[in-house]
Amino acid sequence: MEDNEYTIIHVASGEAWAAGAATNGLVAVGDGGLALAGEMVHGLDRRLGLAGRIRPDALVADRCGTLIMLAGERFYRLDPMSGRLERIPCLGGRGDRAGELSGPRAMALGSRNLYVADTDNNRVCVFATVNWQVRRFIGAENPAGEPAAGTGPGEFDRPLDLAVDPCDNLYVLDAGNRRIQRFDYHGEPVPHVPPFGADRLKQPVALALGPAPSPSGGGALVHCLDTGLTAIVTFDDQGRFLGTVGLDDLGFEPAGLAVDADGKWYVSDRERFIYAIRSAGDWSPLEEYEGKALRLFAGPGGEFYALEDGEVARLTRRRRYPPAGSWTGSGPVTGIYTSRSFDTGDGRLFWHRVTLDATVPPKTQVRLSYFIYETGRDPELLPADGEWRSFPSNPADALFERKEGRYLRVRLELISEDRHATPTVVSLRLQFPKQSYLRYLPAVFQDDERGRDFLERFLSLFESVLYDLEREIFTTRRYADPCAVPAGFLPWLASWLALPDADQWLEDGGARLRTLIARANELYRCRGTRGGLAELITLYTGKEPWIVEAFQLDRIRGRSEWRETMRLFGEDPYHFTVLLPPGGAGRTETVKRIVARERPAHTCATVVALENLFRLGGHTYLEVNTNLNQPLFALETSSSLARQTYLADGEKAGQAQVRARQGMDTLFE
Repeated sequence: MEDNEYTIIHVASGEAWAAGAATNGLVAVGDGGLALAGEMVHGLDRRLGLAGRIRPDALVADRCGTLIMLAGERFYRLDPMSGRLERIPCLGGRGDRAGELSGPRAMALGSRNLYVADTDNNRVCVFATVNWQVRRFIGAENPAGEPAAGTGPGEFDRPLDLAVDPCDNLYVLDAGNRRIQRFDYHGEPVPHVPPFGADRLKQPVALALGPAPSPSGGGALVHCLDTGLTAIVTFDDQGRFLGTVGLDDLGFEPAGLAVDADGKWYVSDRERFIYAIRSAGDWSPLEEYEGKALRLFAGPGGEFYALEDGEVARLTRRRRYPPAGSWTGSGPVTGIYTSRSFDTGDGRLFWHRVTLDATVPPKTQVRLSYFIYETGRDPELLPADGEWRSFPSNPADALFERKEGRYLRVRLELISEDRHATPTVVSLRLQFPKQSYLRYLPAVFQDDERGRDFLERFLSLFESVLYDLEREIFTTRRYADPCAVPAGFLPWLASWLALPDADQWLEDGGARLRTLIARANELYRCRGTRGGLAELITLYTGKEPWIVEAFQLDRIRGRSEWRETMRLFGEDPYHFTVLLPPGGAGRTETVKRIVARERPAHTCATVVALENLFRLGGHTYLEVNTNLNQPLFALETSSSLARQTYLADGEKAGQAQVRARQGMDTLFE
């Protein structure tokens, strides 16, 4: 049974799936096929084990996941993986001098700065993360030089929370003045964005940045949690008011605020739960978290940290599949996909077979049903629910009933009873016209219509098993075609042609190995020749080598450069040297094996990988490897510094006893 007996309709690409007639909103259509469209929410990953060690008041996480925590007026650093906790020395302490704090409430981490809301001192302290030295203070001072409250731009009255956007702009929640201020990297108020929110805020307590409403429009959104309004107030990065989401129906006083990458708000209630809020009135508690979350902090990888009473909980993003029509109810999740109508082109043909490529985890299933349109019925109209014919659940392949009809429509139901798993349908194959093994039996078995129907259904059991095997047998020839064989079979095909080191030719996905196999016959004819060796190396490296033979050096015999040249290439008349162009050093060992295998039996050879550098007495050739390059810092396999390497420190911060030359390494601002 060959494929040319059938016409096959294959639905596998995102475009083909998207041509379907309808989905119920819970099916995601993409290049990966069909799956339930879940929601990314946060759930408890683990608690960090700080109980009894310190009681953090605020924290930030760097790009490596290390936590910097503030407990009282002292700073600590925690490695969540090992649990190692250490205090950051020479930083913190109670007071109003440089490096000292009083009642700090929040921190934010920029690319090079650590910002601390020194609440009782009415200022923001800026520290250099390279050495924890004080860079500057933001805030008002009295005539004696002491920090003081103020109402002007760049002045604060009890700063409560901080946030930093990807452009290193700092946002400060100036709670006493009921406003938000924006500063640039240097700690200067942004001139075109004056303090904002004073006419909208009543009792602000927390600040969080969220993604822009569209990928191409504007910067981050600024969200402020206001307990006086019991609402989340949103502004854009220019300070323009965008709207308010009321939280009165939650029935508690909100405490902490965070925003995820999808723009959903997360609000903690101090008692038991953290709530995910999608819009006004659309909210649900996180099912996998229960605890007293006093504050929420966002990490650089999308994770959240909940500050509990003496403990820190880490929450990570995961996909959840809620029941249809309810984010909090129970029951299975169901998504329905209805295909477009498929056409055989001839009403006298019968639809034959359907094959489904799907991944079905435990507690999930895929249901497949179909409808064949009778002659005269409009194929653009969807059939009623009771008209669909169903197959058993999770069918890998099935045969359609023997029914005339030019048009066919397929419906897929994806069902999951696991909140964190979804079935995935990768592809759908439809075959027509209808053929069965009955045609291989004597004609007498086809005379009786009732018996014919039974025999077709009975023989279909064997056809389902044998069809794929027969198809593989009839398509075996493709495994001998280097342009069509799957990449995994290329080494096997190469072994037929006695091509060693086939695995070394797969670095580019197998394209070079396919070319080598296709040209194997041609290359065998010139094996052992200079041209054949050069062609083989060119195929492998992508660059043509230089081959220097002993007779080519005879022209300089007797000259002053003769001895130096012989030192590089040798005096053996049966020796030749292969020079690899710069950039191919990583493939030298394989090239050596190629040369050893392909050289004439009476010769010996040396392979030299040229480098891009000038070196007297070495292999340096004009217009080959004499390019001028920027010195490069590189750790070799022995972990030593390479030649022409310079170390420098670009950090503009005074470092006592390290680099502190005024006007060169240290800038006073």
